[in-house]
Amino acid sequence: MSTPAPQAPKSTCTFKKANGELCKRNVSEGEGRCWQHAVSWSHKWKSLTGNQQVLFVLALLALPGTYFSYASWHDARTQKVPSAPKLTLSASLSNVTYPDGAVYARIEWKKDWREVQLDVTNEKGPAIKNLDVTISGQMIEAIGQITNEVPLCKPTKLLDVTVPNIPGLPSPEDMEEKLREGMEKAHAFSEKWQLSCPEIGGGKTLKAVIAIAFDKKTGLPGEPIAVAGTYEFDAGKSANVAIQVPIKH
Repeated sequence: MSTPAPQAPKSTCTFKKANGELCKRNVSEGEGRCWQHAVSWSHKWKSLTGNQQVLFVLALLALPGTYFSYASWHDARTQKVPSAPKLTLSASLSNVTYPDGAVYARIEWKKDWREVQLDVTNEKGPAIKNLDVTISGQMIEAIGQITNEVPLCKPTKLLDVTVPNIPGLPSPEDMEEKLREGMEKAHAFSEKWQLSCPEIGGGKTLKAVIAIAFDKKTGLPGEPIAVAGTYEFDAGKSANVAIQVPIKH
């Protein structure tokens, strides 16, 4: 029966540590020091055994994935999340009056109308998109706009009547449009108006002008202006607004 050949002793690192002991890490044949204690990069690579070289290469291949995973985690942790817009409203009564037929803020004025300036300010945060509010609480004759830093908004007089769908007659939508046109020609006031604005940027102010019918008893608007509706910000997020805005005299 043959005797198995004795295995050759493994080469180990000959570096002497501070306590006088040898390092004893396995090294490749012909190398005297391990990858940690070898002087040059070429000797560091040569000192690795076959299995150590495989593990070293695999570790290098994993580094990019590890870096990008860390970078993604870091970016997610440090990314600044836009704060919600801070919307403030204020209203003030103007001392200015306009004669019949004067045009100011896209409104053709009557001498017995009073001007109320309604400021809608986006104090901070991202831009407000698609502001859609109902303005009520006063005998509103018309709504205009004087600011240039906000795109033109669209005011619409709302009817307080519901037109039924009657066979043989125009559609309720057409009938309401006819009524609205008649109210415009007769300068009939409405207590509810819709105001739609495409955008109010951060730090920008929408300066709306509201023409209010003159109150013969007090001569001044008394009730606050009610503003209620919705707006969007930050990639489709939405928020509600419901504010009673007192009129400063």
